[in-house]
Amino acid sequence: MNQSTDNSKCFEVRLVSYKVVGWLGIVFGTLCSVGAFLARQYGPIWVFGFFIGLGIYTILGAGRFVFDQEGVTHQTVLRMYRIHWKEVKRVEIGAADGTVVLHGENKRFVLAPPSAWSGPQKFDAYSFFSKKVHDSGIVPYTSRIAAYKIHKNVRVDANSASAHEPA
Repeated sequence: MNQSTDNSKCFEVRLVSYKVVGWLGIVFGTLCSVGAFLARQYGPIWVFGFFIGLGIYTILGAGRFVFDQEGVTHQTVLRMYRIHWKEVKRVEIGAADGTVVLHGENKRFVLAPPSAWSGPQKFDAYSFFSKKVHDSGIVPYTSRIAAYKIHKNVRVDANSASAHEPA
């Protein structure tokens, strides 16, 4: 194993489980909507339409996370979010699901739980992330509300972001 630090190294993880859940919501909502339509029960179609919309939102928001020496990036179909390691002041971990929230000065970057990460680099990405947090000297703390937070002031323009392609 190479113990040297490669400054150009980056790791990518995806959220396949989120996409599977999203597709299940779409299929479930669609089948139930068709069933309600055929049964001439038009009111419930709106409820099932909500599940279809939630599934679409989940798929579009899943995207990928890229970890590099400068920071971490969340790239979705619609937007890109990034926080630099030097901006991170606190690390919050969800007690129930393991969602990680990186807090900066008036910034918040939400990282999906490592248990939801997928891809060939997920273990390397987790080791890299753990090392970055450990080296920063920040002591993570647990919270019951981490999973309910959203990104704040970390949105970047996709053309100007310095996110590297995975190695």
